[in-house]
Amino acid sequence: MALRPGLRNRFPAGDHPSRQTVCTISFETERLTLGEAAATLQNVQRKTGARRVEAGLDASVSAAYDISMGHFRIPSGLAREWRRRLRIPSCIPSLWICRWSSVCFVGWVLLAWVSACAEELCRKIQYPATWILGGHVLPPQVVRFSTNGSRLWTGAPLGGLKRWSFPTGLLEETFWFGPVPVQIDFCLEEGLAALVSRNGQLQVIAWSNNLTVTTVSVRGTSSPRLAPDGQHVVVADPLGFSAHTVGSVALGVLRLSDGTWVEPTILTTEGNYQIVEFFDAQEFLAADPGRSLARFRIGQRAPLWQQATGVWPVAVCRAWGTVVGMEGNRPVLFEAQTGVRSQELPSLQNAVTAIACSEGGEAMAFALSDGTVEIRSSPGGTVSDVVPAVPGRIHLLAWSPDGAYLVMVTTEQVWVWNRATGGPARPFTVLAGAIRLEAGLEGKYLVTSQSGGQVTALDAQSGVVRWQQRVGSAHNVGVLTLSPDERWLGIGRRDGAFELWKASDGSWERTVVAFGSSGPLVSEVSVEVLTWSPAGNAVLAVNGSGRLKVFSTLDWNIRAETMIPSLRWAGFSPNGDAIVASLSNGALHMLSAATMESLYEIAEASLLGFRAHGTQVVTLHRSSPPTRVDVWDLVTGGHLHGVELPVNRRTAALSSDGQVILVSDLDGRFSAWELRTGRCLGWFQGAMAVPLNQMRLHERTDGISALRMDGSLVRFEAPLFLQVQREEDSLVFEAMGRAGPFRLEHTPAGLSAWQPTGHTFASRLRLSLRDQSAGWFRVRVPEPVQ
Repeated sequence: MALRPGLRNRFPAGDHPSRQTVCTISFETERLTLGEAAATLQNVQRKTGARRVEAGLDASVSAAYDISMGHFRIPSGLAREWRRRLRIPSCIPSLWICRWSSVCFVGWVLLAWVSACAEELCRKIQYPATWILGGHVLPPQVVRFSTNGSRLWTGAPLGGLKRWSFPTGLLEETFWFGPVPVQIDFCLEEGLAALVSRNGQLQVIAWSNNLTVTTVSVRGTSSPRLAPDGQHVVVADPLGFSAHTVGSVALGVLRLSDGTWVEPTILTTEGNYQIVEFFDAQEFLAADPGRSLARFRIGQRAPLWQQATGVWPVAVCRAWGTVVGMEGNRPVLFEAQTGVRSQELPSLQNAVTAIACSEGGEAMAFALSDGTVEIRSSPGGTVSDVVPAVPGRIHLLAWSPDGAYLVMVTTEQVWVWNRATGGPARPFTVLAGAIRLEAGLEGKYLVTSQSGGQVTALDAQSGVVRWQQRVGSAHNVGVLTLSPDERWLGIGRRDGAFELWKASDGSWERTVVAFGSSGPLVSEVSVEVLTWSPAGNAVLAVNGSGRLKVFSTLDWNIRAETMIPSLRWAGFSPNGDAIVASLSNGALHMLSAATMESLYEIAEASLLGFRAHGTQVVTLHRSSPPTRVDVWDLVTGGHLHGVELPVNRRTAALSSDGQVILVSDLDGRFSAWELRTGRCLGWFQGAMAVPLNQMRLHERTDGISALRMDGSLVRFEAPLFLQVQREEDSLVFEAMGRAGPFRLEHTPAGLSAWQPTGHTFASRLRLSLRDQSAGWFRVRVPEPVQ
């Protein structure tokens, strides 16, 4: 009977089990009754100082399960203590009444319960990332500050809701909402988010617990805006949506308490309004760009006032009691209460893309089309500062509550300008989503590329940027590859060549012409795949028309080549003798690396990885869910084993020892599964609660780097799984999903200080219990040598 594998947890330093503790198990002679089992682990936890004792997936249930099967024991001192608490005489054996029948009956009941609730028994673990870089695939649609200005919140369609430390720019937390929205707004005070998905569903979600408040159908790309009190959501829909009124409407107010539409509802003939901002919980400003400006009150059909004016963009300045709008290049002020046109400010030199007024009324910011920002003082409109131009078009501006900082949002970046010091704005965070992640075997570097043509190399352990380089349109930044020794970075080009850069500093070293620069279509010539052989002595390149070439890294001459019209990806087997090719029909094709001779084909499969020292290939079936994983013989192509995982995967990765599969599903959950049995080892939450586009496992440094769907790059320690099995008078420790040594420690039954046993193992260890005086054992990961 194998105990359930434990997960490495973090513990405080000191005499208690360290943060590297994996599993603690007792082998004393006394057993507990089932009634004592419910409190056993809590007492063990108190005695040892551990945050969690790894006896199973749930303390009260799986501990009882293990005890009933006779494979969990605790020291006699603890057993006596629980007998005293339960008032059980010490002369009564632990399983005195119907001992074996009770064991069998309870075991049968618990086994049935475990089978029925398998997913519930999968431990849910908060697994924070070591560091997170990057940001949104699409820029934010809303930017807001916390009341004290120490947090900046951004909401982006594909990036969810993010909380940043301000002004440091550290990403603290991401709230991900299952369905991918195309429009988003949020209310900080009430903890609500309003989302519109691609299929026309408006959802209001309490983002703290991800519970849906209401869901209604809309049409088109609607722009939701939540009221400050969280009681209503206003939807502006230029294309119209169906509500409970007759006809097509362009503006609607949804009451969240009962999910009904209330006034105002505006017909398309009356206006094509966009919500600008709420004045309070009941009144808001809306603008029909180029036609009119109006102030509405919830529950009232007609606007409080309406001004026929072609102003856009528009902002509210509460401190001045005015509304600011752009009439061409000239700012115009309107009284917020009456809508009366009150003042015109001096014209600006360029078109304005965004406006923001500070809360105290000290300054008004105008973002210009040339990337500069002009700061004007109140309300005379005199120019006080000019923020130097930043790259890209600024489409959002926001002042911090104290008016000290101005946040500028472009398509690819968030910038922060300090009003006190002036000068240029500093980068806050990159918004352009990374499209490619590459990591080497040595675990030194991570290299990412972004849609804007920027290639960035980072230190794989600390996340510090080593170098950045922006490339031209001739490069295919979706094609990156690091050599096995991490000396060289290869990057594809669209003209049929690829380049080699030094991974240490990004300097150019060599250009290799792979497919020539002529062809009927550029897409057919472009290098679409570039991979190194495991030994680093060959590079494989594939172009858009399916031509595959293998180059020797000694002289860069062609060693072999072939043409596969349906070829989409190719790479080497672990020993470099075979080439695995992925075809457009969903099949895997195995070729000889030396002769390009076809060996065999696996239908409806994609490559997951290799195991058993490279002699077996692991594939994912194309259909999902469930996620089917199959193991094949690399030489013959014979099917060896297969399991089905009840997850709807987005991406998956195989551990370095080939025993654990890590899966990120479409709902943003991250889980681990045992390949041999298909058993769930754990669900991970927290920093990974966003679907992943790519995962890279670093077998030599025991870590994972992941490129998330929101464009963030995440680094975290690999989950550690330990299988513990009792075989007669021996104890077997088997490491799963990790490469590297473990250290075994013991302590006598009196729970004194832990002592090393002298045993260190990397994968499997059998320990005889006859000669061991220790009552407790634990397995730890040795501290890294600095």
